[in-house]
Amino acid sequence: MKEGTELEPLSGGQLSTQKLWAGGVENIPGIVGFAKAVEMMTQNREDYITRMTALRDRLIRGYPR
Repeated sequence: MKEGTELEPLSGGQLSTQKLWAGGVENIPGIVGFAKAVEMMTQNREDYITRMTALRDRLIRGYPR
């Protein structure tokens, strides 16, 4: 690589408590949101499976003309 070539970081990171951008800072809101989505999915799992099975079967049979 030529000397003086500027590189862009591959990961941005998040704002830390020192108000500096630092890679490797955990995305707490994203983690909490993902956990809530998983919780909601597991609570409605049977309904979801029933709906998806019906849609799959309809797709396999073909749409009525």
